[in-house]
Amino acid sequence: MVKRIVSVLFGALTLATWFGRETIKAWFFEKVVHMIEPDKWLGLAVEYGPPLAFALAALWLLLNSRATAPVATAPESGAWRWLRLGSAFTRRPSIYDISAKDFLRLGPQYGWDFAGSEGWLYLDMQNALVDAAANGLIAVWGREVKRNFPASLLHKIPLVAIPTAHWVAGPNLNIPFNMKGELMQRDTESVTSESREGKERYEDLHLAKREAMRWARGSHAARFKGQHAAAAEKNRKD
Repeated sequence: MVKRIVSVLFGALTLATWFGRETIKAWFFEKVVHMIEPDKWLGLAVEYGPPLAFALAALWLLLNSRATAPVATAPESGAWRWLRLGSAFTRRPSIYDISAKDFLRLGPQYGWDFAGSEGWLYLDMQNALVDAAANGLIAVWGREVKRNFPASLLHKIPLVAIPTAHWVAGPNLNIPFNMKGELMQRDTESVTSESREGKERYEDLHLAKREAMRWARGSHAARFKGQHAAAAEKNRKD
């Protein structure tokens, strides 16, 4: 939010310095700069430097700003993201965004070694993801479809930002893994989330990679890690 405010300020300063250039020139450049007889390059730097600096600063802040409420359609390439200056005011998936399934494959990189956990860690991650999305700690995108939608046509459905209300209601998030605790490898088996009433269903969930990696290494995700394994061990002893 702060970046967006500062970027707007820099944009306003860009306009002010650019359109006020002639006025500044008449008052400053003619009376002061010409007194010291600057060379050609120094004159250009003083005359065009401030508005160009403000413009570049505003552009950088806009392209790197992130809104708290994500609005997205589909992941875009880096080049296209630069062309869509208007999209800088909203948060969109970038080239760093990955499917939730690919995110799970990176488990060892953020301290969640799903292999050999008998599937318990996947269940922990299901609960952790829902709670994190409900509390606005991570943003999640998905393809909104009806149940039994043909998997072969799923790629034709655009990614949309899943609203916070979906997560607050406590949906059924499903990570596809087998009885051995191994993640399903087929592309048609994606991470899905469905409301308990069955009215909303999102498939092929996507996450912002860097944001999700930071969250998975943090204290919030750690609260859920090991819960199902501990409960299973307690049941064995009982």
